[in-house]
Amino acid sequence: MARIVIPREVAEDMSGYIVHPALMDAFLQGITPFLPEEQEDETYVPVAVRQVKFYQRPGPDELLWTHAVVRPATGEQGTLEGDVFLLNEQGQVLLEVLGFRLQSLGGDNTQEFTRQRLNQLLYTLEWRPQARREQPGQGTLRKRWLIFSECGELGESLAERLHAAGAECIVVVPGDSYRQLAPRQYEVPPADPRAFQRLCEEVWSEGSEEIPTDIVYLWGMLTTPVCDGMLDLEQDRAESGVLHLLQAHAVAKGNSSSRLWLVTSGVHAIEEQDRATALLQAPLWGLGRTIVYEHPHLHTTLIDIDGMAPEEQAERVFKELWSDDVEDEVALRGERRYAARLARYHLRDEQARPLFRSDGTYLITGGLSGVGLRTAQWMVEQGARHLILLGRRVASKGAETVIESLRAAGASVHTMQVDVSREQELAQALAWLRRELPPLRGVFHSAVVLDDGTLLQLTRERFLGVRPPRIAGAWNLHRLTLDDPLDYFVLFSSAASLIGSPGQGNYAAASAFLDQLAFYRRRHGYPALCVNWGRWGEIGQATRESRGQRLDARGFASMRPEDGLAILGTLLRQSPPQVGVMSFYLPDWSRFYPNLTASSLFNSLAAESEAQEEQRDSGPRLTREMLAELDAEQRQRVLSEYLSNQIARVLGHSSLKLDARLPLNWLGIDSLMSVELKNRISADLNVTIPVTTFLQGITFEVFLTQIAEQM
Repeated sequence: MARIVIPREVAEDMSGYIVHPALMDAFLQGITPFLPEEQEDETYVPVAVRQVKFYQRPGPDELLWTHAVVRPATGEQGTLEGDVFLLNEQGQVLLEVLGFRLQSLGGDNTQEFTRQRLNQLLYTLEWRPQARREQPGQGTLRKRWLIFSECGELGESLAERLHAAGAECIVVVPGDSYRQLAPRQYEVPPADPRAFQRLCEEVWSEGSEEIPTDIVYLWGMLTTPVCDGMLDLEQDRAESGVLHLLQAHAVAKGNSSSRLWLVTSGVHAIEEQDRATALLQAPLWGLGRTIVYEHPHLHTTLIDIDGMAPEEQAERVFKELWSDDVEDEVALRGERRYAARLARYHLRDEQARPLFRSDGTYLITGGLSGVGLRTAQWMVEQGARHLILLGRRVASKGAETVIESLRAAGASVHTMQVDVSREQELAQALAWLRRELPPLRGVFHSAVVLDDGTLLQLTRERFLGVRPPRIAGAWNLHRLTLDDPLDYFVLFSSAASLIGSPGQGNYAAASAFLDQLAFYRRRHGYPALCVNWGRWGEIGQATRESRGQRLDARGFASMRPEDGLAILGTLLRQSPPQVGVMSFYLPDWSRFYPNLTASSLFNSLAAESEAQEEQRDSGPRLTREMLAELDAEQRQRVLSEYLSNQIARVLGHSSLKLDARLPLNWLGIDSLMSVELKNRISADLNVTIPVTTFLQGITFEVFLTQIAEQM
């Protein structure tokens, strides 16, 4: 027997049901302790009920019990059958479910469905060859150009080309104080917001407001790349300059349209010879993707050039600017031009293998809370036996309880209070690990600090405050473990750096460093996987109630931790350099941010959504009359295909291979989807379908039979 406690939200909703679906589900779980222990990893689903006897509706405040009696095995493999009774505190039977039968869901069909479902959460950034428009863009000839020059030949040569083409150019170089060096040439300190305000006031002085002004920002190239394995992490002039420029521009020009070009060099590893050493320019890409949301009037465009000679660089960038092409994210490699597209990523079908060595140690930063701690639990479940969990603060009582459960499960778990952004602290922790524990085999970097605010609200200190655990922490982990025999080096990045995130420009910028560090390591022969996580349900920093509800409504929903960890396991086996994992629905997202419909980054996903919508609206209908003309075998096949397609479309799939024994509510069908499915199928076939059908654990096989019986 098992006691049932009715949650408050279920109790408040019970009046509309004889037995609430959630209560029914909990009640029937009473038989699960009888499942075979040797098959504990298998999934069982309800497939049959011989008889249901209802006596009395349970009250919302009643204390309830479920009692199960299992029948002797019939000999059929993978089945369990019994009777389940619902009782109140006085022992009165309220409901009997007799002949309740469960069937194991082993086999390839279940694995294929799971893979299809998880693939819906996966994204990657593709760089596709793209020709440039060769003619000047409309209005280019009458523009003025504000060039933030990197004090090198590129800025100077670019200004000369624009001037020769008849454009007016104003050049700004970094310096220690604000001053005008010559007509149309200024010096501005990157860290001084007041200097940028003075600059914008003078540039957009009276009489020049009507002249369109494009901004070309080359200060990203003020940062030095990785050299001999070393990187100066104190460089922040590039990001500070953009932040202060945006704030000053908003005051001087409000929402007046301009185009902001953020130019970097050597950030992306696209061609074989790219070494991805410009790691400290990478944050401009995460920042730029957020500016798209917060300052849509600027039409922010990101350009990454390679290490060609400055004269060639200037020529390529000039052509890009002068064409005024619609592409938002471009990489120039010699004569070749690439455009970025967010695209689907697909897991490969492969044999599972053990993920973790029992004689290896695995280090998790941010491991004392949230996603890091949940990952530690999963790693122990997958066979890891030696963990070291690092955090800046001591573990909470709740975390200690979880850690003790891991130790009780046979794992050796050590915790240390370490700030990974401080090299010496991390070095001491690693030295202890190497003395006392088995060899370090994996690093999982999930440390994070959030300080949300729009770019107009952030000070330089707040903007840079989220950098240490992401940037310094990741770089320290990289450098200090180069000689360890690592199987995994996993960077927990964020969807914010992949698609942008309004109100999180600082976090998106810092996370973009992680994205490119993965490529840098791979290009230099070290293991690396970067996962751009979306929202994890129930845990993590993005689950605050108000923010979570807002994101749910906007098409950026939370995902089940179990799904995220299942994906992580597969990614560890397949080892791509970077994958985005998020529950993201572009049509809803773009309704709140309509400028994204014109963003080239989302072109592929937008086309996919449009095709699905067209298919949904104009696809061939199936009617009762059409089915009546078929023989029994054909009718069953056509009806099965039709119902499968309707379920696929409401879930956002173009198609879906369904296991006939899989409960439909396992597919992620919510109440709104249930209404849409009910209305669509009822209208086509003139059948009666209760809206709760899809929420109550019915299998596709049973659903198909119910519909066929009404034909």
